[in-house]
Amino acid sequence: MTRERHVFLVADIIGSSILMQEDPHRGIRQQEVFHSIVEQIIKNTDGEIFDSCGDSVSACFLSCNEAVDAGRLIQQHLSKPSHLMDGFKVSSRIGIHTGDRLCKLDQHSEFLVSVTHAIEARARADALCLSGNVVAHLTMSVAEQAVYVGDHETGIQDYSLPLYLLFCKPANFFQQAHQFLYKIRRRVAVKIPEHKLIAVMGVVLACLTMLFLSQDNRSHPVNARVSELSSVQLYSSPDD
Repeated sequence: MTRERHVFLVADIIGSSILMQEDPHRGIRQQEVFHSIVEQIIKNTDGEIFDSCGDSVSACFLSCNEAVDAGRLIQQHLSKPSHLMDGFKVSSRIGIHTGDRLCKLDQHSEFLVSVTHAIEARARADALCLSGNVVAHLTMSVAEQAVYVGDHETGIQDYSLPLYLLFCKPANFFQQAHQFLYKIRRRVAVKIPEHKLIAVMGVVLACLTMLFLSQDNRSHPVNARVSELSSVQLYSSPDD
C-alpha cells in the first residue's frame, strides 16, 4: 500500500474544562459555537475531519499551506466580537504536524496524530504551533513569518522536534529579533560553539543599545536650545 503525505491539525478550546465545571450551560454553548466555526472552515479549505467531540476537533489536509490557512482563519473568526458569549471570548489552541501515512489510518498515522496533540498543547490563542516538518513545506513567504521556539519533547517515545509559532498578526520587534538570532545560529553554529555565539550577540546588542542612547542624548541639547530661542523671541518686545 502506498504512502501519502498528510497534514494533521488539532484544535481545542482554551479553558473549556474549567468553564464546564463552573457553568455547564455556557460550556456546552461555547463548544457549539466552536464546532460550527471550525468544522465549516475546515471543509471550506479542503480538509477532512476525522475526530470531533467535546472541545476538540482533529482534521487532515493534503497540503501544509491549506492546514495553516485553515488554522489562521479559525483563530481570526474566533477573535471577532460577534463570537463573544456574554462577554466571554472563545479562544482556541491549534497545532499542526505532517508526515507520511498509509491511505488508511494506520498505526503510524495514530502516532502522528498523538504528536500533533502534543504540539497543540504548546500553541497560543494568537499563534499556531507548527512542527519543523510543516514549516519546511510552507511557501517561503509564510515560512519566514514562523518564529522558532526551540526543540521540545513531545512526551511520546522520547520523540522531540523543532517547534515554531505562527502569529495571526505580524510578529512584533522581539519576535522578529528572536527569529533573526535563530537564523544566524543555524548558519554558524557548526563553526562557533553556542556559548560563544551568545556572548558575541550580547556584545552586539549592547553596542547597538549604547549607540541608540548616544544618538538620543545628542538630540536633547538641540531641542533644548530651540526651545530656549523660541522663549526669547516670544518675550522680546518689537523695539528690542
